[in-house]
Amino acid sequence: MASNASGTINRVTEVPTSKAGWAIFGIGAIYMLLMGWLSSWWVVPTIRQTGLEGLPGAAFFFFWQFAAPVGALLVAIGVAYVADVERSRKAVFIVGSLIVVTWLYLSMAMIREVISPIFGIGGGLISLAFLGFCWDWARSRPRLVGAARTGADFALGSQVFYLIAAWYLCGLLGAPTFLLRPEQAMTIIPENNAISLGTTILICLTLGSVLAFFSRRVTLQDR
Repeated sequence: MASNASGTINRVTEVPTSKAGWAIFGIGAIYMLLMGWLSSWWVVPTIRQTGLEGLPGAAFFFFWQFAAPVGALLVAIGVAYVADVERSRKAVFIVGSLIVVTWLYLSMAMIREVISPIFGIGGGLISLAFLGFCWDWARSRPRLVGAARTGADFALGSQVFYLIAAWYLCGLLGAPTFLLRPEQAMTIIPENNAISLGTTILICLTLGSVLAFFSRRVTLQDR
């Protein structure tokens, strides 16, 4: 009798949490896709042709530029509730999201000059993380079987494309394209090189994201 009552209580308490999680997930997904992705098909050409004056207002631009990061954070919080993550870990998700949003807002207002060490240190950490991932992958893959092994292969591919994207992003923003230094950009390398770099970065990020998704889905097939 006690176990039945406990099961009933658990079911009652889990439903609202799951519904709240899916609601947060839906808000974040809609915000990210509609405001961030779909509206960009109109926003970007408008800014290119008429500048920020062509947009409905400063508030619209504010919500548009934060659509992807804030939407992604809301999605992460939502799935944490859906997955019934521990309460302490949920708090980390929420507080961490607030810190990230605050940092993004402040960085837009405060970072006005190129801080070269950030790029140098960041590039080194990205490279070391990639090497560490590959080392760990090589040691752990022989012990994997079936879908887990295929999922690991997809994960390796995603990391390779992310690293390539990071390398070309460095070339786009720094040498040799110098998009962060407009006064040097057109004096060193033609504009079409920046276009090719930007396109390559987008393709690599797309492939990396798709492979990361496949890695997750394939790995779960054996469970």
